Amino acid sequence: MAFDHDLRAMCATQYGIAGRRQLRSIGGTRTRIAHRISKGILRPITNEVLELVGTPPSDGKHALAAVLDAPPGAILSHTSAAAWWNLPGFRIDDHLHVTVPRQGAPTRGRLSMIHYQKDLPTDHIMELGNIRITSPALTIFHLAAMLSVHRTARACDNAWSMYLLDGLELHHLLKQLAASGRNGITAMREILDQRPPEYVPPQSGLEARYCQLVIDDGMPEPRRQVNIFGSRWLGRADSEFDDVPLVVELLSVRFHASLIDSEADRERFDAFRGAGKHVIAFWDFEVWHNPGFVVRATRHAREMLKVGAKLPPDDPFSRIKRGL
Repeated sequence: MAFDHDLRAMCATQYGIAGRRQLRSIGGTRTRIAHRISKGILRPITNEVLELVGTPPSDGKHALAAVLDAPPGAILSHTSAAAWWNLPGFRIDDHLHVTVPRQGAPTRGRLSMIHYQKDLPTDHIMELGNIRITSPALTIFHLAAMLSVHRTARACDNAWSMYLLDGLELHHLLKQLAASGRNGITAMREILDQRPPEYVPPQSGLEARYCQLVIDDGMPEPRRQVNIFGSRWLGRADSEFDDVPLVVELLSVRFHASLIDSEADRERFDAFRGAGKHVIAFWDFEVWHNPGFVVRATRHAREMLKVGAKLPPDDPFSRIKRGL
């Protein structure tokens, strides 16, 4: 029968599920659907969502079911969208969130928290893995309305470094949404005040960790991924402070501890010093497990440079040999 063929074709692209509204579009009358439920072909997940019996569970099925069960036009949003965009620190779980593009107060649905946004920008409604979803930029604004500024900023940096969004898009969206006075706008202003369109986000959790240690100690945030030039391009430094000629390099044991790699790093550091920069370096295990040392060393280097003192050459490779 044509309906059965179309039903299976639809479910094959939708993680094994379909909504009643979708089934009606392919000839799924109430009688036909009820007959297939009684035959064990379909199983209701909710009144609005049915599962093709025998299809495996998955995050996609969980997320799409929440979208299909919500009022028409719903899209995956907030922390659920962050998880579907694969942002670190988020996962598809039982606390799903969807947004419906019309006026209304948030309500708890059968499978998700349903948010309503009358001014939802249509150009920020996308599709990922056959699920309608908020764009990465709009997702960050939604996160700002429910999470701390710190966690939202981390998600913003992660999305930025993953090339899911950029500064121009975020600043444009801030202007677009600010007039509505939505929750999270104040937090996003604070976040974007520190992140102009040309901002370079941390390229790794290690960089983000170091920058946060520095900021928490009251020091200015260094610029990241900075090209260093002498008479020619010498390389890219992990971080550099604007107020003192101090370059900070962050080294992973996995990629920098071997003899060949350490010699290459020493040559690069010497080239930076030849260009008038002072260089200090920290190992990943120091940044994660000995933050006090990292902060003290950074602060000491900055204080010495501010009074015109000369820094002794830093040798992180001798520290790793001592097991520090």
